[in-house]
Amino acid sequence: MSECVIREEVWQALQDYQLPESLGFALVPAPVMYSATYSHGRWHQGELLPYGPIEILPGARALHFAEQVFEGMKAYKVGRVSPNRFRANVNCARFRRSAERIAMPAVPEELFVEGLHAVVGACAPFIPDKSGQSLYLRPFLLGTEPGYALRASQTARFLADTGA
Repeated sequence: MSECVIREEVWQALQDYQLPESLGFALVPAPVMYSATYSHGRWHQGELLPYGPIEILPGARALHFAEQVFEGMKAYKVGRVSPNRFRANVNCARFRRSAERIAMPAVPEELFVEGLHAVVGACAPFIPDKSGQSLYLRPFLLGTEPGYALRASQTARFLADTGA
């Protein structure tokens, strides 16, 4: 898997973003997210893009058959200059098992890590450095193929978004 594409609008989204003084648990979305698609039997290059709405067809299997997987983990900087991800390898393994259990295409570990790395790297200046605060990472996988036949989707989308 190659490095992700960074959309030009990402730089403006990062420049315009300001972390509020008052934070809750994952209540404040970060300015960017990561996305990669699966089709024709393979994963395609991922991209870092500004946080925002995603398009999904009304007949997508994620909406009708709950063909979706998610994980949650934290990145933090308490006592460190650079961000640290807590147990990303364990989350990745669990994410893979969950996808396989519902016959979804497993996200390769390097793509999973690339997505987290891209989002955490872009948001590093906004990761709180106080105890009890972190950047909450939420990688998820959606079955995007439309249709109502009972079978696994042949297309999927992997996304990773965040909140502080």
